[in-house]
Order: sequence, then structure tokens, then C-alpha cells
Amino acid sequence: MQLKVGGCPGLFETNTFRLLEHSDGSGIVSGTVTIAGHAGRSIERAKVRLRRDGRIVSETHTDSAGRFSFANLEPRTFRIEAERPGFRQFEEMVEAKAGLDSIYHISLKRWRLWSRFRREPLPMCE
Repeated sequence: MQLKVGGCPGLFETNTFRLLEHSDGSGIVSGTVTIAGHAGRSIERAKVRLRRDGRIVSETHTDSAGRFSFANLEPRTFRIEAERPGFRQFEEMVEAKAGLDSIYHISLKRWRLWSRFRREPLPMCE
């Protein structure tokens, strides 16, 4: 059985976005992946991908502190995706800017298939 997770509005939080300047003309997209509603509790080994025109440009996993980084990126717009079993998938457009480090803090919401009180699936979008 395959489940489509993600793509529903309001499922994810992008808490903070900031830019740090660096001397190289390439862009950097980095940040952290945490559990939504758990005060910064990081998610280790979450898969984080950058896509451009539907193709995977780069892929990595978060470290023990939930950090990820993509360096030496051409200045352009990418789709960032973050996922981990047990959590809803995150997707959002991000921009790599020349000479800047774009930092994103992504919160994933836990995925629940069954209600404790009902014997039917919970809705995909809350």
C-alpha cells in the first residue's frame, strides 16, 4: 500500500530564514530539521533533497543535531524536500543566492495513520 504524504497546505512550519554572506560566488542552502511542536528537538537522518525542474540536484541526510547543508550551488531557485519515516514530507521553494548562505529551519509534523479512538484512517490533511 502506498501513501502520498505531503502536498497539503498548513502541514509544515518554516520557522526561520536568514542569509549569511560569504566570499564565494556560489550559493549555500543549509539549516536544521526538527519535530514540530517539540521546542527544537532535532530529527537525525532525515533525507533532504534539492530539486530543479523535477530532477534531484543534490541529496543528503541530517546529522545527529538535525543539520543539513548544500554548498557550491548555482544561484537559482530549487525545491527543497525533507522526509523521515513517521513524519509528513516537507516541500518548499528555496533560493540559492550568489555569495550568501540561505538558512532554513524546517519543522516536520508527525504522521498518524490511525486514531486511538476510531478504527478508521485519519484525514491526510488536517
